[in-house]
Amino acid sequence: MSTTLTREQFYRLIWSEAVHRLAAQFGISNVALAKQCAKHDIPVPWRGYWNKRHARKKVAQTPLPARSLGSPNWIVVNVELSADQIKLLNYDIHAAPFDDGDLNTLIDRFARRVGSVPIPRRSVRRHPVTDEILSRDEDRRIKSLQGWRSGPDFASPAERRRLQILNGLLLAFDKVGWNSSARADTREFSVGKGSRSIAFTLDYPAHFRNNLGISRAEVNDVLSLAIGPYQSRRDGRPRWEDAPSRPLEHQISEIVIGIALEAERSERAWIRRQFARECQQREEMERLVARRLAEEAQRERDRSAAAARAKVDRLRAEANAWREAATIRAYVTAALAASRETADAGTSAAWASWAFGVADTIDPLTSGSHAEFIKEAEVEAADTALNSPPQASKRSQ
Repeated sequence: MSTTLTREQFYRLIWSEAVHRLAAQFGISNVALAKQCAKHDIPVPWRGYWNKRHARKKVAQTPLPARSLGSPNWIVVNVELSADQIKLLNYDIHAAPFDDGDLNTLIDRFARRVGSVPIPRRSVRRHPVTDEILSRDEDRRIKSLQGWRSGPDFASPAERRRLQILNGLLLAFDKVGWNSSARADTREFSVGKGSRSIAFTLDYPAHFRNNLGISRAEVNDVLSLAIGPYQSRRDGRPRWEDAPSRPLEHQISEIVIGIALEAERSERAWIRRQFARECQQREEMERLVARRLAEEAQRERDRSAAAARAKVDRLRAEANAWREAATIRAYVTAALAASRETADAGTSAAWASWAFGVADTIDPLTSGSHAEFIKEAEVEAADTALNSPPQASKRSQ
């Protein structure tokens, strides 16, 4: 059963107990738990913190930094919280996830972090993804000299401009702590914070490429950036493109904020889906528990009914045995009286002793089975009284 926690709840959990104990509870290593905290900008207790706490020394707890736009606010752990942890976090499994912070406040805070993002004509600093793209492009250039039909992607001025814009965009995301990656075709890219990312495309219209995928765009052609994979560029998601008075170089800050806002909306939609899944799992678990309890209750009712029937059958059997023993004794007495003058006295006495012995064996009063029956009834009554809830005493009139 998974549990969804907010950053604040996870932060309080991390600072409530030693990391290695929480990691053992979550079924992961200390390193994995520390990486999870780093992904969500959650500080962990520093070395020696718990030793000083146990020594009752005054220690300061590193505050939780404010969440940035597009950064995950929820953490899913595949474990059920203990009763003490639920009390500590004031955790309500039935409470729907809430949106952390006003959206406009998050946007303003993120915009201040991004600041202005100029795109110089020459890239003074290159992002690692840009270096990787240029390295692959150099390989294609060398292969083209060896007879390969496809050439480098960034040989034309238009493509070099596209690479400069991409480099500035990735550096802006690097400034706010986001990760970046590029696909092999150098048209689709992704940026993200934590475990989720947003894909976007930066390219000229598709008809500007030939059959080999080589760009034929010119410097003055319109370059556009659209959120989403290349195949879904027309699904209504945000996009930016060159305008006569505002080329993409002047829209980088706006693009970074727009992508982060899309990530924020995606994150909020995801957590609602996650909450719906958890509710469905919880309802299914509750149904299974209710069905198991109902089956156990039915089995208990069947057992009680069978025990009651067996008790009645035993009562009837003993009553019949008592009547049969009485009938045998009456018959033996009558037979002795009828044969007193004709039968041998010794033989009659031996037969009567045997017959009365048979009656005693059958009779529950002489065999002692009736005492066992009554004793079992007393034990059953005592168990029933012990397990029954106490009845409220009647108020005196």
